[in-house]
Amino acid sequence: MPDNSIYRGFDSVYAAESASVYRLCFLIARDPDEAHKLTFDSFLRLGGMKEDDLRDPRMVLYRNAVILCEDWMARKIRKKPYISENGKKPFPFPYEDNMKPFLLSSYARRMALGLCCAGMSPEEGRKLAGYMVSRKMRKLKDEEMQLAKKMIPPEDEISLLTDQIYERFAQRNVRVENAIHGVKSAFDRVAPYLAFLVLLFFAFCFWFVRTKMS
Repeated sequence: MPDNSIYRGFDSVYAAESASVYRLCFLIARDPDEAHKLTFDSFLRLGGMKEDDLRDPRMVLYRNAVILCEDWMARKIRKKPYISENGKKPFPFPYEDNMKPFLLSSYARRMALGLCCAGMSPEEGRKLAGYMVSRKMRKLKDEEMQLAKKMIPPEDEISLLTDQIYERFAQRNVRVENAIHGVKSAFDRVAPYLAFLVLLFFAFCFWFVRTKMS
């Protein structure tokens, strides 16, 4: 029978990092529903990992969150950000007008804010999200950090997420699902390069035929 047990240290990691992971996901998606889904998926991947593979559960968690956010951005690049409380969905935290400028800032800057607020160093940020994000982390101002740290979900949101995660483990084989999603994510990331190589191949074939015929 396949092992579908949740990672034994999950509860302690969730208690320490759930608010920070949600903040990171909200800064990227800028939509409370999407942030909820991204946070859920980030912890689902952590919970489904084997303990032998988790030398540093915290870094694994944030690496999963960064990958999921990057994949989300690739799919939703044209999605209009949800910035104002005048819409249908309220913010899950008290919104302040001076939050708007960095919610509308670049992806790298928002990622840098999320990782800094989670206590990551610029070097850790480079390992997780690349050089550009690391450089942005070094340039953040204290007032930006303090404002971004207010972007945390209420306790009932935290409780709802953990209930949903345990419910998923009770209903499905999460490790198999995570493996499938990992393969799909990897393919989605290399697909543009594969397409480019195919175009190069056809261009070469066209050039070769033209050369032989001339």
